[in-house]
Amino acid sequence: MTVPPAVDTQLLLEKMLVIHRAGSRLQQLALPQELAQAIIAVLEEIVLYEHGAVLLVDAPSGLLLPFALSEQGQGRSFVESDKAYVRSQGVRIGRGITGWVAEHGVSVRAGDVRADPRYISLRDDIRSELCVPLRVRERTIGVLNVETTQPDAYSAIDQIVLETIAAQIAIAIQNADMYRQVTNYSRELQQQNAELVRTEQRLRQNEIKFRALTEHVSDAIAIVADDGQIVFENSAIHDVLGYTWDTTTVDALTALVHPDDRMYGVASLIEALQAPGAMQKASLRMQDQQGCWRWIDLVGYNLRHVAAVQGIMLNLRDSTARRRLEEQLLQSQKLEAIGRLAGGIAHDFNNILGVIIGYSDVMVQERAALRADHREYIDQILQAGLRAADITRQLLSFSRQQVPQPKLNDINEALRMMATMQARLLGEAYHIEYRLAEPLPPIRIDQIQLQQIVLNLVLNARDAMPDGGRIVVETAPEYRYDGRNTSLESVVLSVADQGHGIDAATRSRIFEPFFTTKAEGQGTGLGLSIVYGIVSASHGTIDVESAPSRGTRFVIRLPAAVHQEEPAMVAPRLNSARPSAVVLLVEDDPWLATLLRRVLGRQGYHVVVCSDAREARELAAAQLQQIDLLLTDVTIPGDMNGMQLAEYVQQHDPTVRVLYMSGYIDNMPEQRESLVADARLLQKPFSADELLQAVATALA
Repeated sequence: MTVPPAVDTQLLLEKMLVIHRAGSRLQQLALPQELAQAIIAVLEEIVLYEHGAVLLVDAPSGLLLPFALSEQGQGRSFVESDKAYVRSQGVRIGRGITGWVAEHGVSVRAGDVRADPRYISLRDDIRSELCVPLRVRERTIGVLNVETTQPDAYSAIDQIVLETIAAQIAIAIQNADMYRQVTNYSRELQQQNAELVRTEQRLRQNEIKFRALTEHVSDAIAIVADDGQIVFENSAIHDVLGYTWDTTTVDALTALVHPDDRMYGVASLIEALQAPGAMQKASLRMQDQQGCWRWIDLVGYNLRHVAAVQGIMLNLRDSTARRRLEEQLLQSQKLEAIGRLAGGIAHDFNNILGVIIGYSDVMVQERAALRADHREYIDQILQAGLRAADITRQLLSFSRQQVPQPKLNDINEALRMMATMQARLLGEAYHIEYRLAEPLPPIRIDQIQLQQIVLNLVLNARDAMPDGGRIVVETAPEYRYDGRNTSLESVVLSVADQGHGIDAATRSRIFEPFFTTKAEGQGTGLGLSIVYGIVSASHGTIDVESAPSRGTRFVIRLPAAVHQEEPAMVAPRLNSARPSAVVLLVEDDPWLATLLRRVLGRQGYHVVVCSDAREARELAAAQLQQIDLLLTDVTIPGDMNGMQLAEYVQQHDPTVRVLYMSGYIDNMPEQRESLVADARLLQKPFSADELLQAVATALA
């Protein structure tokens, strides 16, 4: 800095000292308001003026905007100034002395502003003006301007002082601006960081929710990227198929698909999922880790257009159990249809056999009047009819429409009766060996159900030995010792084979309905469950002893009926209890109705025949006091069954006795249970003696 001659050096030093102290303070201020006030204060201390201003260049508008203004020593900051007022005065870069200094970056000291053509009059009384640029790194950022009404008021020393403080002010303003920018940037960073934290928290919460949703569903979920990599999979994908991979590709999943389904199902699925937003379903067979084929319901969604997914989402559901249930239901429906057909056929045959057996029985009773060869023929007809009746009972037992009639049976005798039939069913490749203990106490069980137990177990043994083998059927008594006495407790029936045996897992489920280890279409899974049901209903137990490659032995224990006796049969008393008793017979088969009327009529009963429920109700209403016995089939035409008809008749006259006949019960589970407990029940076909005895008992 060059000091002009005739300068008051002492005054300059004093002002420079003020500038030095003020400069240090200016550098420490960062807020615009504080900095503006400090600038005004230092100006008032180092130079005289009526108007002072610090104006900053605003390049976009081409204006000089006030940062600090002062009038007559009264400071007014830029924040308090009116920017619109300044614009209205034409303080533009390049205009006036201040505009010229801002444009050229050179100081101007005017002793008489009226003589300077650059001056723009703002006030008429202004005479002197001193304006210096605010420069930072050769760039003018604004001007420092002072004015006074005194002519030639500013000296060279004032210019030096003002330029010196202007340099300090420029640096302070730049520092304050940098501080403002840094503060704003820091504030923005803090806001962005806070928003990032909030976004991260939301993403973490969404991921937790997503994981919770996907990990607690039974369906397998996977997302396949465009390169075939599975970029997401939930744990259920391993539960469904039993596999665990470190890295999984869609090709690895496709390789598990059944070849027949892979060619068409997978190809059509891939083709259908080309369009964004497309959805496609398919049912495929896939091989699990144990090598078993499982049915998988697969749903694919094209979510490549969704930023959060960008791939194909697959949903896999194991439908093997549902399909198995559907197949079992279909099989059950087939069995029910076969049972209904068998029951319908047996019903018609029962009526026909009832006529054959009935008339044969009548002729046997009059055999004395027949020739010897005719008596033999009648005996053969009667025996053939009884054997046919056994077959119909088996059909009805299969269709579960036969009313069980537990009675004392010799299990050994039942096995001997079945020997021929079993040998015929097994074939030449199988040898059945009977080891029957003698003597055995009787057991109380329905004879047809006993035969069904043995037949199912023998056929099960045959299926366990596809190449043939030996089957051993054995009976034995079982005793119980209570510490003092030994008593006969049960009769043991066992059926053993030399087959492939059964593992522990299969043994635990072997009596479940529809459970079978046979190939599809080769078994219903009902045989052993039926055996279990019959044994349980007869108060017995059934166990299985088996191991792989060591054959199987089923052991059944049925309570011994040592001290039980069949109820004493009441001999027909004909009409001794009620001479000329009136019997209302309800039977829709005309041949059987004719036979029953003749058999009862020969014993002195008065029989009134009806073919349906409506006709029977009308007759009962007309002859209510004359009816002694209602003899009705359980299944009759009309709007009532036999039991409902009996209830109707007895509501009007409780003295009327009831005797039911049954050969076929269709869709009547409640009535079936009642008939089992009802002693007055004739099971078709029956003999003439059985009919007369039952009628006499009912009327006694």
